[in-house]
Amino acid sequence: MTWGATFILTMGIGVASPVVSLESPGPTETQAQRKPCKAVEPAFKRLEAKPSPLSLQAALESLARQFPERVALDTYGKSRLGRSLYRLRVLPWDTELNRAKHGQPAVAIVAGLEEPLDPVETLRLIAGFARADKPLTDLELIFFPMPDPDGWVAGGGGSADEARVRLEHNFPVGWSPWQAGRGHPGSVPLSEPETRALSQSLVLSREIMALVLMGKHGAAGRQTSAGGSLQRYAKEGLGLLVTFMSEAEGNGLGDALQRVQVRRPRLQVHNITSQRLSQELWMVEFELAHMGQASGLGAHSQVKLKVSGARRLKLAWAPQRKASFEQLGGDFIPRLPAPGRPIGVRMILKIQDPGAVTLHLDAPRLNSMSVKMLGGTEFVDAR
Repeated sequence: MTWGATFILTMGIGVASPVVSLESPGPTETQAQRKPCKAVEPAFKRLEAKPSPLSLQAALESLARQFPERVALDTYGKSRLGRSLYRLRVLPWDTELNRAKHGQPAVAIVAGLEEPLDPVETLRLIAGFARADKPLTDLELIFFPMPDPDGWVAGGGGSADEARVRLEHNFPVGWSPWQAGRGHPGSVPLSEPETRALSQSLVLSREIMALVLMGKHGAAGRQTSAGGSLQRYAKEGLGLLVTFMSEAEGNGLGDALQRVQVRRPRLQVHNITSQRLSQELWMVEFELAHMGQASGLGAHSQVKLKVSGARRLKLAWAPQRKASFEQLGGDFIPRLPAPGRPIGVRMILKIQDPGAVTLHLDAPRLNSMSVKMLGGTEFVDAR
């Protein structure tokens, strides 16, 4: 006896409709920052008056203390001269939402690596985001406000001293020791502790799916083909969405996040079919894909698959349509395909109560979702 059901389930990132959309741009960062935050302004003004590693640390700590539910400060390494490399995680505005959204995809925002940028501008931007009544996005933002503290202290960033390694050309993709007119790119890719630490932070973070480069005059947005640039490394090497922001060109954080929202990938499950093989054995098949305009994330993302309410006996996948199914061990689908080209998944399940079977999928940098496999098409949960 067989029993089958076919339906389509398409779920976005697993949260409410994007706060920033093409139809309704939502709040901009200029609105959020219009009134300076009085609690942190004294520390920011001291940093402006006497810029130093100590005043920078004090300003960062003041910001984290003022917004403890939404801003988390830590370090991700040390510079060549032993200065701390700081990272600020800024969560969406609602505390309960923060707890529910633990593990959501995030956007990394790197300030002033491609060109010098006043750290106070970056910190005021973060403060404006943290105190806004409505968030610019439903994603976590991970700021790297000072990726080159030695260059900042020396004055003018990496271009201040031609003998210093130009950190913006020290990343692996397209790196070359001969980069005429671009300064010293380092002896080898990632030769500098600053670039190694930043690269490691991006690689090891399972939630970062996009990178925004902050620049004062828009140079960051014009470095797409530069050898050894962070932009090429993030896009081609790590498969991240990459965009940029420049206040001088009227391209602010809201615009950058809007581009991320439009292009962000989303996990999809569709064409679920089920066949009863015996009293307790079922064969369930479905197609798994990610949709969006980012082609690189699929190759860099495994999908963890678990089933509750049943015992999974076998797991197989077909890397593309009409391909033969290949047996898999463990709980992971090896990769996602290019956008719009689904992967086939087949499971043999031992089931006592078909209505209790739920499929749980977790794709780092995309989203997680839970789907009832049998006995209805109810969407259970997503984040």
